[in-house]
Amino acid sequence: MMAAGNYKGRVALGANRIGKSEQGAYECALAVTGQHPARQFPESGVGWIIGLDNPMIRDIDRPMFERYLPSRFKTRFYKNDNIWICHGDGREWKIVFKSTEMGPEKFQGAKVSWAWVDEEPKRVELFSEMEARLVDLAGIWWVTATPVRGTAWLKALSERADVYRTFAGMRENPYIPIEEVEKFAITLPEEERATRIDGEYVVFGGCPVFGRKFLLPRLARIEELGIEPQEGILEVAA
Repeated sequence: MMAAGNYKGRVALGANRIGKSEQGAYECALAVTGQHPARQFPESGVGWIIGLDNPMIRDIDRPMFERYLPSRFKTRFYKNDNIWICHGDGREWKIVFKSTEMGPEKFQGAKVSWAWVDEEPKRVELFSEMEARLVDLAGIWWVTATPVRGTAWLKALSERADVYRTFAGMRENPYIPIEEVEKFAITLPEEERATRIDGEYVVFGGCPVFGRKFLLPRLARIEELGIEPQEGILEVAA
C-alpha cells in the first residue's frame, strides 16, 4: 500500500485465503475517506471496483468495501447501475462496480481516480480500457489475484517498470491453523499446490504449468519428438 505514491500500479499475487481481497477493499475505503497513508485523493471523484463476474461482486467485493467504509459515511446504492454514492466528512465519491464479463464499451468514456481489480480478468483487453480512464486524473490501480490461470499477461503486467508487485503464501497467514493448511495442500494435485498454497506460478507459452515434475517431462517429450518450440514465456518454479 505504501508504494501507491511511487507506482502507477501494484500487483499483489498470493495463495488462497491470505486476505488479498480484504487488502484491496480496505484501500478503496481509504481512498474514499481521504485517509490513505501514501497518496492524497480528492474530496470527490469516481472509483472502479472490478470483479470477475456479478456474483463475485455481489457476494465478495461489494460487502467487503461496505464493511471497511466508516459508519459516519452515508451511502446510497443504485442496484440497476451497480453504483454506490458515498458521502461524509465533506467528501463525495461515486463507486462503480464492474464485471470483467462486460464488453469494452462498458469501460469507455469515464474519468477515474483509481481502480481495484480483484482477480485476473477473464478478458484482459479490458485492462487497457481501464488504464486509459485513469490518464486524465493521473489515477492509479491495484490488482489482487491468485494466479490460478497463470497467464503470460499477468506475469508481464507484474514486471512492468511502473508496477510494484508483492507475493504471499497461505502459510504466512497467522489466522489460519497451519495444520489445516497442510491438510488442504495434501488434497491438491501437485501441480496446483504451488499456486493455491504458495502463490507461485509457472508460465509456459501463455498457459499455466505448475511444478517442475509436471513441466520437465513434457519438455523432454517435446525435445524427443523434435517439435519446434513456439515463442512464449517460460519460468520454472524452484
